[in-house]
Amino acid sequence: MKLLSRTWLPLCVVALSAPLFATGCTAEVDARGPEVVVRDAPPPERVEVEPAARHGYVWVRGHWQWNGRQYVWFPGHWETVRAGRAWVPGHWDRRPGGWVWIDGHWR
Repeated sequence: MKLLSRTWLPLCVVALSAPLFATGCTAEVDARGPEVVVRDAPPPERVEVEPAARHGYVWVRGHWQWNGRQYVWFPGHWETVRAGRAWVPGHWDRRPGGWVWIDGHWR
């Protein structure tokens, strides 16, 4: 069993980390947790028709997400309003070495 573990462990580590090197992204760790820096800029935002307002909800517009290999479109959706708070939209932030996604959040 030990021989199997010593043989497979390095192979698993290489197999699981290979996509990080092939995709053009790097991961950095800061106080908030891991941060993925994508070298390529996100595509231009898609034009979405914002639906009519709904009482008790805020519309969160769609955005590009990085799936580890490429950008994929995540469509807009409704979020339940939180009393006394305002929605801050997510956005891509230019950083040294690439782009970082900043999640939308309630403030």
